[in-house]
Amino acid sequence: MNALVKIANVDTSTWFFDPESIQKRGCITLQKSLDDCEGYVVINWRTSLIVEAKDSWMVGLKTIITEQQEAEYDEFIGETA
Repeated sequence: MNALVKIANVDTSTWFFDPESIQKRGCITLQKSLDDCEGYVVINWRTSLIVEAKDSWMVGLKTIITEQQEAEYDEFIGETA
């Protein structure tokens, strides 16, 4: 039996949209905590792949962008447009 488990997805559903980060084209940046930079991920909108992260093991894995995170992003973009 193989003791190694392959992780395919990362749960970022409780993470927050990060308006302080530079938003890369076609991506959304989320942070794990509002208080400090405990962790962050940059997610490609189209593929849901994590393209950058504080923890490098997350890069290349998939996640789901929640409706709340998307709404926070849309509100931010509306304010900066």
